[in-house]
Amino acid sequence: NARQMVQNIYNGLMGLDSDNADYYQSNYESYVSELETLHSDITNILGGYDNRNFLIYHPSFAYFASEYDLIQIPIEHQGKEPTPKIIQDCIDQAHEHNLNYVFASPHETDAYAQTIAAEISGSVLYIDPLPLSYISNMRDVAESIMLELE
Repeated sequence: NARQMVQNIYNGLMGLDSDNADYYQSNYESYVSELETLHSDITNILGGYDNRNFLIYHPSFAYFASEYDLIQIPIEHQGKEPTPKIIQDCIDQAHEHNLNYVFASPHETDAYAQTIAAEISGSVLYIDPLPLSYISNMRDVAESIMLELE
């Protein structure tokens, strides 16, 4: 998805400012190369684990999970706070899949994540769905999720 976004931005800039085509082309190629390296790195980081599940407060990493064959277990559903049943279901799934972490965003309240983490004798780890640096953040996200898969 990131590569498609970069392609769309490149195409838009080329349509608006073709006088700087060489500059845009160079930056586009450089960033796509970084994205390809990132994809390879994440594939290596997350490869080889049987457990593909991770528990997360907000389902903001659905595309990431899909791309890397992970199963995102969200606490929040359809933008609504979790019900007691959903909280219990998350706790049960965490026990079933031997999960030790609940992922949450540093931009949202983590009370439910903390509650579930306490119930599973785990911890809350923060991963950022709105990073300043996409590439370094996605690598950090993969390394955080790898802790869960181990």
